Amino acid sequence: MRKKRGESPYDDYSRDESLSDMYRRKPRWGDYVTVAIIGLAAAVIVLLLVGGTGDTVVITHIGETLERVDLSVVSGEPYTYTVHGVYTTVVTIENGEAYISQSTCPGQDCVHAGAISKAGESIVCLPNQVSVSIEGGYLDVLSK
Repeated sequence: MRKKRGESPYDDYSRDESLSDMYRRKPRWGDYVTVAIIGLAAAVIVLLLVGGTGDTVVITHIGETLERVDLSVVSGEPYTYTVHGVYTTVVTIENGEAYISQSTCPGQDCVHAGAISKAGESIVCLPNQVSVSIEGGYLDVLSK
């Protein structure tokens, strides 16, 4: 069937009642359930990404936990912990944050990583096999 000049080849679809009704239907209860599930999933993802302030700093060396420090206990003077391994790494905790203040490792990536304060964050010194992580907050509540 040839179309007249100026007619679109898609004009037949706009005249078909069954197709236009399909796109104009009212939302059903399943549509609302789907939107609710997507909204709930988005809220959980936001909570996981934002995290909460952590409770405890965990310092490990070669997979062994060396020290656990409660952030609420440290006030006033900074708390420092020195890890002696192949290199020497100094972990400092103050003002609710933990960071590696000094390290004799090459590259100094762990020193430049900055401070951590939220649950789930961590700093790793690969050459000395030291990790500093924050536990507690929202992440522990959701994982239990």
